[in-house]
Amino acid sequence: MKILPSIGFIIVFVLNAVVYQLGMQTPFIEGLAKGKLPSDLRQILIAVAALVFLFVEYWLLTGLLPVNLMLLLIAAIFLAQLLYIVIGAVAGYTLPEKSEKVAALSFMWGVQQAVQHPILRAIPTAFGYIYAIVTVAGSLLTYWYFPIGDREALVRIAVFVFTVRQITGILISLIEIWPVVISPYLDDDLRNSYLGGSFSNIVSSTIILLFPVWLLDQQGNTLLGQLPPFWLLLSVPILVFFIGTVIPFLVGVNSYRTQANLLLNWRRQWVNDVLAIVKLPLGDRRSMNIEMYLQNLGVELKERRSNNTLDTFYRTLINEEIQEIQEIKEIEQPDGTQSIQVDSAASTEALVTSQQNPADSGAPTLASQSAATVRTASQATPPKPVAQRQPDNASQKQLINIINRNIGKLAQWDIQIGHISRLNELMLIVPDGKSQDISGYLERRLATMDAEAKSFSSTKNVLAGTSLTLISGVMVFLFQTYQKQIVSLVGNLVGMNLQP
Repeated sequence: MKILPSIGFIIVFVLNAVVYQLGMQTPFIEGLAKGKLPSDLRQILIAVAALVFLFVEYWLLTGLLPVNLMLLLIAAIFLAQLLYIVIGAVAGYTLPEKSEKVAALSFMWGVQQAVQHPILRAIPTAFGYIYAIVTVAGSLLTYWYFPIGDREALVRIAVFVFTVRQITGILISLIEIWPVVISPYLDDDLRNSYLGGSFSNIVSSTIILLFPVWLLDQQGNTLLGQLPPFWLLLSVPILVFFIGTVIPFLVGVNSYRTQANLLLNWRRQWVNDVLAIVKLPLGDRRSMNIEMYLQNLGVELKERRSNNTLDTFYRTLINEEIQEIQEIKEIEQPDGTQSIQVDSAASTEALVTSQQNPADSGAPTLASQSAATVRTASQATPPKPVAQRQPDNASQKQLINIINRNIGKLAQWDIQIGHISRLNELMLIVPDGKSQDISGYLERRLATMDAEAKSFSSTKNVLAGTSLTLISGVMVFLFQTYQKQIVSLVGNLVGMNLQP
C-alpha cells in the first residue's frame, strides 16, 4: 500500500527539480548571456510551483494537504515579490537601463568564479545533492517506519520536505552572494540587486517554513526536546539574512566608497603633479620629470593589474582569442603599409580605453601611444576585434560575446578596471607633453575627476540596506507580538490540532 505513494513522492520530487531547471535556471542563464534578467512574473510562478510541489510531496506521504494554508502562503509569496520590486525601484536595480548591467555583470562574475575558483561553484552543487539525498531518504524512511497518520511522522516528514530545502537554499545563497556584496570594486547596482534578491528568497523561505515550524511548535517538545519559541524559530531565516547578508553588504558599501576615493585621489594627485611639469619650458628637465612620472604610473598599472582578478580574467580570455597567449602581436595600419607591435598585457586595456566616450574622459583623440605600449609608429589604431576561434567552453564563449558587447562599459561597471583604463589613457597621451602643450587635456581631466568625486553617493545603498533592515526587524517584531494569533490561524487553516 505504501509503494505507490513512495513512487509518486519520488516522481513529484524530480518533477519539482525539472520544472525549476527548465522554467528558471536554464532561462536565467540564457537570459544573462543575452544581457537580460528573467521577468518578475516568471520568478513568481516558479516560486508558487515549488511551493505547490512541496505540499503535494508532503500529502503523498502523510495524506495531509492544507489547501487553505497553501493558498495563503501563495498570496504571501506574491506580496514578497511585490516588495522586492518596490525596493528595486527605490534602489534602482530594477530599472530597464540597469537590468542589462546587472545581468551582464552577474554572468561575468559567475563564469569568472567558476573558472578561477571551481571549488566555490562545486559547493552549491554538493549542497544540492546532499539536499536531494537527505530529503528523499529521510522522508521515505520515516514514511515506512511509522504507521500512516502517526503524529510524529507528520512532523518528521515536514522537516525533511520543507525545512531541509530552505536551509540548503539559504546556505547556497550566502555562498553565492558573499563575494559580490563585500567586493570593494563591483558596481553598486549589482550589489543592490543581490541584496534584494537575497531578501526576496529569505522572505519566501520564511513563508514556506511557517507550516513545519507550526508542526514543531505543536509537538516539538516531545519530538526534539525543548525548542525555542515559535516566533524565534520562524525568525531564523531573517536573522541569518541580517547577519550573513545585510552586515557584509554595508561593509561592502563602505569598502567600495573608500576604494573609489583612493583610486580617484591617486589619479588626481598624479595629474596635478604632471600638470605643473608640462607648464615648464621645453627641454631635458621637463622630459626627464615626465618620464619619471610615467614610470610611477607604470608601477601603479602593474600593481592594479596583478591585484584585479576580474580584469586578469577578462584580459586572459580576450588575449586567448586575439593571439592565443602570444606576448606580441602585429597590428596593421589602415593603409596596409605599416605595422605596430602592441604589448598583449595592455591590449585589452587599450580596447577598453579606445571605446570609451571621449566626452566622459575629456580626452582629445589619441594622438600617439606610450613608448611602453607601442614600439613603432607615431599614430596607433584601436586593436582589432576578437578573433573568430571559439573557446571549448560554451560559457566562456558567451562571456566573450558579452564582453565584446559591453567592452566600453566595463570601465564604468568595475572601478578598478576603470582605474586601469584611465591610467592607460594617461600612459598613451602624457608622453606628448615632452614636446607639446597638453595642459588643456590635463585640466579637463581634473575637472572630470572633480565632478566624479561629487557624483559618488551611497544614498541608494544605505537606503536599500536600511529599509531591508527595518523590514526584517518589523517582521521579527510582528512574529513575536502576534505569535498566538499566527499559531491559531495556521491551526484553523490546517484544520487539526496536533498537540498531545
